[in-house]
Amino acid sequence: ASVRKATTTNLITYSEDLSQSVWAKNNVSITSNSTISPDGTQNADTLTEDTSNSTHFIQIQSITITANIYSFSAYFKANGKNIVRIMGSNYFNSGTDGIFNLQTETFVLGIRATNGKIENVGNDWYRCSFTASENGFAGNNAHYRIYLGDGGTYTGDGVSGVFVYGSQLEQQTQVETYAPTFGLPVTIDLFTENNYGTMI
Repeated sequence: ASVRKATTTNLITYSEDLSQSVWAKNNVSITSNSTISPDGTQNADTLTEDTSNSTHFIQIQSITITANIYSFSAYFKANGKNIVRIMGSNYFNSGTDGIFNLQTETFVLGIRATNGKIENVGNDWYRCSFTASENGFAGNNAHYRIYLGDGGTYTGDGVSGVFVYGSQLEQQTQVETYAPTFGLPVTIDLFTENNYGTMI
């Protein structure tokens, strides 16, 4: 059964800066702080495909798995590409993914993913999320990837992509309030009066 915790921690250390080296780039480029994010400031990044015939994605640093269930989320806005795939690699694999269509506001989940959601948060931004099981590999490392398109191989045009903001990975049975990070994981209290939680 799902039990909501009193707090949640965003394990991604640079949730709003994809240019950092903790985000590995695979046939993509990043333009930092290039557009207005859902919080109303110019702090969202542009993820752009290159012209190679390959897969196009970014990947977060290895995160040590300490439990079986994790939830993934990020905010996206189309910029020539309407489809993104969020997927765990290494031990987050074999069906722990979600493919989200920002144009039709629909998604398809992998066989080990649940609680999928694509939420319109205004100004053509969508928070895409799902929960997945890492299948009992506690103590190992896992990655978190954001693909342009459905994760397949294609020849990029060098200009298309998506805007990205607010990536979050949490050891939680559902996606919770977004907790911005700037170099370290951040924990927030989920039961405070305000909408943003309290830094701990």
